[in-house]
Amino acid sequence: MEDETEFSIGIGPEKPGFTEPKYQAFVSYSHDSDERLAAALQSSLSRFAKPWYRLRTMRIFRDKTSLSANPALWHSIEQALRESEYFLLLACPSSAKSRWVQQEIQWWLRNRSVENLLISLTDGAILWDVQARDFDWGKTTAIPSRLKDAFPAEPLYADFRAAKEGGRYLG
Repeated sequence: MEDETEFSIGIGPEKPGFTEPKYQAFVSYSHDSDERLAAALQSSLSRFAKPWYRLRTMRIFRDKTSLSANPALWHSIEQALRESEYFLLLACPSSAKSRWVQQEIQWWLRNRSVENLLISLTDGAILWDVQARDFDWGKTTAIPSRLKDAFPAEPLYADFRAAKEGGRYLG
């Protein structure tokens, strides 16, 4: 009999309350800064390695396409976080200051593994302080403060700044 604490595709144990993912990723971003890039990224990931007979290969949650207007907005976002395998942060100074991005990250860190939190730099700077084993918070402008002391080692991240500056989107 399979251990119920492990996720069926082998990503290992998760924190309590984990359900089979409906979404492969939850995209957290600043609407002001990264709405076009988030849309292009969602579109591209949904088509990645897609067989001709399937609508999409991955379900990606992005609030503009996955939510309807309703009074229980946070509850809907929390449900999507609960149903997501990965958290994809589009990191920039604007998202670092966003109340919604901070709240989404806080939920993720309380309920999921930081190992499933992926960072894509879209603007600003990310600098790691090797001695402190944390971001250099005096020079880092793109990472929300909720991620202070969250990573045990320097996280890898994708740098989309050149694509964003040139308007070269994936979608």
